[in-house]
Amino acid sequence: MAAALGSSQAMPLNEQQKANLEADAEALNSTLCAAWRIFYLMQGLHRGANEYPETLERCPGALPEIWRAQFWTLVTCTGTILDRTRNTQSLPALLARIRRYFGEGSDLSGLVADLEAQLRKPDGAFHKIEEWRHRVVAHNARDGIDVFGDHPMDLDEIEAMLDELTRLIGEAIWNSIAVHYYHQKEASQEYAEHGRAMIKRIAS
Repeated sequence: MAAALGSSQAMPLNEQQKANLEADAEALNSTLCAAWRIFYLMQGLHRGANEYPETLERCPGALPEIWRAQFWTLVTCTGTILDRTRNTQSLPALLARIRRYFGEGSDLSGLVADLEAQLRKPDGAFHKIEEWRHRVVAHNARDGIDVFGDHPMDLDEIEAMLDELTRLIGEAIWNSIAVHYYHQKEASQEYAEHGRAMIKRIAS
């Protein structure tokens, strides 16, 4: 786990650099909030379907497709955050900008290297998301079902992945511009009840 350096160790930024980092932070926070809302909606749909299994009999095709559509939207959101393409508002791009602004020899360069290493773990959930997005979403592959077989992930694992992504983004933003973004998960939890309520409504 990367150690938080605190704002006191950050080198001064000029106004344009600070504005650029703030824009990246806002974009990442917005996308991360969307990912958390989708996750909790999926969780609510899942719980509702288990609580009211008769809805699957009434809507045997629709509900699984709604769940699948939400899943692919989640993959798109998290894939956007993990995008390594240049000139994107992603976490790798933010880390590259922080390194460029603060310099290779700064305290922040060590933090950036640590966060980048965590993103590149070959056996982690981030790798699965990137594989799904690359092979299915980005390239419209027809063999998407094989991707699930190669890289299975359940809701608990997705939640753990989003928790980790939230932590990494938070550390990068706090240590560069001293802004906290730590309430995305809590602010989205009501969507679980929305999903469950929708299934309950269909069942009634």
